[in-house]
Amino acid sequence: MRKKIAQMTADFCRTEKPMIPAVLTETQDLPNRTLIEIVESLRQLPPKSLDDVLQFVHFLEYQLAAADDDAEDESLWYAVEANNAYKSQHLHEPMERYESGEAFMKALVDL
Repeated sequence: MRKKIAQMTADFCRTEKPMIPAVLTETQDLPNRTLIEIVESLRQLPPKSLDDVLQFVHFLEYQLAAADDDAEDESLWYAVEANNAYKSQHLHEPMERYESGEAFMKALVDL
C-alpha cells in the first residue's frame, strides 16, 4: 500500500501541469501558497524519497493527535485538582452518592 501511494505521489509530481485547484493558484494567502510550495518541492524529489516524505507526514499527523490528547489530559487533570481543592475546603460536608443519573439531575435542579 505504501509503495502504491509513493508511486501515485511520484506520478503526481511528474505531471507537467499541477493538479492544484485554480482557487489555490489564484489566491496569495499563506496556507495556499505554502501548499503550492510543498507540491513544487515534491516534484523536485527523486521518487525513491517520496516514501520517506509520506512517513514524515504520518509522523506530523501523529504529533497533532498527541497534542490534542495532551490538551485533553491537561483539562482532565485541572478538573481533578479543582475537585481535590473543593473537597479539602469542605471537609465537613459528607460526600453524596446517587443511585441513578436521574437522581443526580434532580439534585442539581434542587440546588
